[in-house]
Amino acid sequence: MMFLLQALNRARYLYSIHSNGERCEGVIIAMVESENQDNDLMYDPVIEFQAHNGRHIFPADRPGISKPEIGKIVNVRYLKDDPTTAMVEPGDKLARLIMLSAVFCVVFLVINWMWITSVLNN
Repeated sequence: MMFLLQALNRARYLYSIHSNGERCEGVIIAMVESENQDNDLMYDPVIEFQAHNGRHIFPADRPGISKPEIGKIVNVRYLKDDPTTAMVEPGDKLARLIMLSAVFCVVFLVINWMWITSVLNN
């Protein structure tokens, strides 16, 4: 149940940034190396972007097994009042998948709540 609530909260956050956020271009300026649980080397790009109140740098928090291309331009979204919310914009397919998953979770919860209340009332 806790996982479902976290997933819904994350989906709401992503929707907020996607629908209300500012969009700009950022540049991969570096990468951070780390290891996963299997001791595989992972690479996390570090992004720099220009917001209305200056330049900002943030880790993408999307480690992968392939090295990011330094100097590559990526799309960044952030809430206008808080550039610390910046994130690399997910592809449209990923954003739709997240939103669709959130809708299915809500429908599932509502149906189960209705079923449980009907069972308890009988």
